Amino acid sequence: MRGADVFVVQPCSFPVDSHLLELLLMIDAFKRASAWRITAVLPYYCYARQDRKDKPRVPISAKLVADLLETAGASRALTLDYTPRRFRAISTCPWIIFTARPCWWNISAR
Repeated sequence: MRGADVFVVQPCSFPVDSHLLELLLMIDAFKRASAWRITAVLPYYCYARQDRKDKPRVPISAKLVADLLETAGASRALTLDYTPRRFRAISTCPWIIFTARPCWWNISAR
């Protein structure tokens, strides 16, 4: 793994806690194996809709997950955009966000 460009693919669907922990452990293992760059590929980004406070004393879980990915060693993250792009600003880690909107527009136009 030394010097490799690594893509770690892990959907964070149910059970979210197990899948998220597996992702963080894999990223950490690649970082300790001296990977050059680690890209976390999240087809489903858990907690993406919890990107702002709508009530007092509510956590911003999307930011916490982004911070966990960055702390574990991810150089960047890649996800599919199901929600507005607000959570792009919550992390210093670069995000590559693919959108499914053109596909939905083509389907709905039929």
